[in-house]
Amino acid sequence: MKMQLALVAVLATGCFDSIVTDPCAPGFTLQGSACVDTHDGPDAGGGGDGSDAHDAGVVDVPDARPEGDALVCEAPKMDCDGTCIDTTNDPNHCGSCTRVCASGICEDSKCVGAIVGHVVAIGHDYQSYHAGMARVLGNAIALGASYTVHVGFFRGSASDAARSGALSAAGVGTNATGRPHVFVGLTAITAQTLASVDVVVVDAQIGDGDAAEALGQTWAPALPAFFARGGVVIVLEGANGVSYRAAAGAGLYTVDAPSDATSQQVHIADGTDAVAYHVPSPYLAETTSVSFPGVTGVVANAGDEAVVFHLTR
Repeated sequence: MKMQLALVAVLATGCFDSIVTDPCAPGFTLQGSACVDTHDGPDAGGGGDGSDAHDAGVVDVPDARPEGDALVCEAPKMDCDGTCIDTTNDPNHCGSCTRVCASGICEDSKCVGAIVGHVVAIGHDYQSYHAGMARVLGNAIALGASYTVHVGFFRGSASDAARSGALSAAGVGTNATGRPHVFVGLTAITAQTLASVDVVVVDAQIGDGDAAEALGQTWAPALPAFFARGGVVIVLEGANGVSYRAAAGAGLYTVDAPSDATSQQVHIADGTDAVAYHVPSPYLAETTSVSFPGVTGVVANAGDEAVVFHLTR
């Protein structure tokens, strides 16, 4: 009884620093601020009956937590890498650990401020190109929200020359922006395939316009969520192409049939747009380039028609 009273007095006064030896009673060892039972057998604590009190092996001291136990956070806080974080208002852990709000604002476990999605139409199929044309495509890719931009290329009905040219130009243009990037091929545009990319490049489509528009309609259900997280869709177009029909089917934009702009000079119309950054003005529209009549968001034009336009979602 005297030993038990002495132990309670030590724990109550918190005078561990004044004791050189272990302050716990024989058969107990100090762990954190608690004396932990080191006895074996049913008589080593609790009620001497093998109850859960003995199995726990801890002297009943208020607020004592043996070292090594899991961190316990009181709601609405969560254990985020060993720290209790209030995820209702932390912009780096909004609603759950490591969910970062791009706006820097978290309210009621939700990020405040919408992320803007982008649609960029480029009147080049990139069967041939120069550095200025490549930079247009690279700048459009660099609109992707992630630092390392994951880019999916959808070939569809595009020719081999357009497909390989776009991939090459994208590499040149994106390298010029300095952004790390990963290129992958997409066989379809669905919620599942969009989940792993920041940017989709639709290669210059050719062939049946009605089929292209029907194909675009299959993309439409997946696009709102993609744009909501800052996704970018880049549509390439060449002479006699039908990418604009696929874009109409997907609800990206609606334009009349593009006009041939091959060998025309292209002038930057909006130098403040990110797609125009470090693009020379004028530059030459290489083989099979086109322009789009009657559109908004013009970045670059040839005469009165846009060669590049940029819309947000």
